[in-house]
Amino acid sequence: MLIRDLQGWHPSWAASYSGIGKFAIGEVGVLKRVRWSSQSQYLVLSIEYEGNEHSGVLQGNRDQLQRVLTVLTQNVGRPIKEVAALEVPS
Repeated sequence: MLIRDLQGWHPSWAASYSGIGKFAIGEVGVLKRVRWSSQSQYLVLSIEYEGNEHSGVLQGNRDQLQRVLTVLTQNVGRPIKEVAALEVPS
């Protein structure tokens, strides 16, 4: 399964308001960080887009998310569009 085939892909990106000219929508930006939420119920992804940081969440089955976390962690620094095309091991 590709990351872009996951239910809930792509995250809705949010940014703290600081006069941002463009909000991130879709498969844009570069993956900067990925981590478990404090309750370990979903993944928090951070991207950089147009010089600003945006965050989004990815929810799903915990086992599946663990595999996604491994793939995403290995691909920090790559464009989200490329990351979305990566295979998640079964």
